[in-house]
Amino acid sequence: MQLYAFDIVALAGEDLRQLPLTMRKTNLGRLLRGRPDGMFVAPFEPGAIGPELFGAACRMGLEGLVSSRSALQRRQIERLD
Repeated sequence: MQLYAFDIVALAGEDLRQLPLTMRKTNLGRLLRGRPDGMFVAPFEPGAIGPELFGAACRMGLEGLVSSRSALQRRQIERLD
């Protein structure tokens, strides 16, 4: 089994979603330093490469991609009960 970590949105009860993606990725890398075999921090490709990356993934037959807009403001999602 392999585990890929893409982002960290909370740590020790603190909501990190308002931090820039680059800072969250840095924090994630530090948190998982010395991680066990089979656990990976997903690589980060900054810049406007979305369409090219998606096309390359399709040509390679990859199963999926995870992406985020680094400057995008996160909105709180309200739970409706």
